[in-house]
Amino acid sequence: MSKPYLITMDGIEVLARKLGINEVNDMPDLRNALIEIQENLATAMKNVISPEYTLKIIYASDVSKKMDAAIAKVKIMNETAMVVSLDRVYCPNADFYLEVTRETNPLDGTYRIANRFGAPAVDVQMAMLKQMMNDKRRYDAVILTDVGSFEGKTLEFITKEIEKFGIPVAGVVLGASSDILTNKLKNKYNDNGIVTEVVNIDQSMEYEWLEMRDLLLIDGRKVPDSYTADGIRRYIPYTEDLQSFASIPKDKIEECKALCRNSYGQITGMLRNAGVDVKKRVGEFVPLVKSRNAD
Repeated sequence: MSKPYLITMDGIEVLARKLGINEVNDMPDLRNALIEIQENLATAMKNVISPEYTLKIIYASDVSKKMDAAIAKVKIMNETAMVVSLDRVYCPNADFYLEVTRETNPLDGTYRIANRFGAPAVDVQMAMLKQMMNDKRRYDAVILTDVGSFEGKTLEFITKEIEKFGIPVAGVVLGASSDILTNKLKNKYNDNGIVTEVVNIDQSMEYEWLEMRDLLLIDGRKVPDSYTADGIRRYIPYTEDLQSFASIPKDKIEECKALCRNSYGQITGMLRNAGVDVKKRVGEFVPLVKSRNAD
């Protein structure tokens, strides 16, 4: 029997953030072409990984609706809590965003939680959050939200850091990838007295989960030396370590990577034709020398 594979279609939303929402919307031909590229990549991936896997597609807007509903449910029980999100794509209506990511050493794959590109240091962001809560006195706690959780370690780290600043965490809303993980995360936070909602992104059965933004090479892991001398953003494409977060058959990995590179080439070609400086607006690749999961 085939195993279900879920791909969330969020490539357009990520590019819109990088290029500017209005800039993407003002170029409908480019936007439509980008939508077609991610659709074609999903179909191509489906053909490569079948019959062992069955691919199912869900759109970012649908995930956002589920997250909004879960956040509203927790908000009812914590009306004076500020909604603080780690993800702008799937949680577009938060009151405050913590720009954090896993900064990865390309030489050995080790990582730490750090600020995203262009964002202040994590402790500075925490201080900004604290100040905002003090200025807007209707808030006395936070509800943390994130999507794409497999173990919930990033949010667990942020929860502890926020509490160091004397900010109570009243609720947690997570978008997760299976019923098993949903129950695990619920128990972790509920045991600490935190109201928790974990959204299983697809309510069918256990499944693997990939995000299109990770496959299009337009986003990736931050590295310690984040920028070149010319101010170009440097990142490790997620496909550099595709086998560590996707259970794609080993004999299909290189074929899948080639599909991703081809889609990236199409996207960057169109962006250049539209007058976009790809290096300045998207960045340049850093190869991953060794994965944490390597022998």
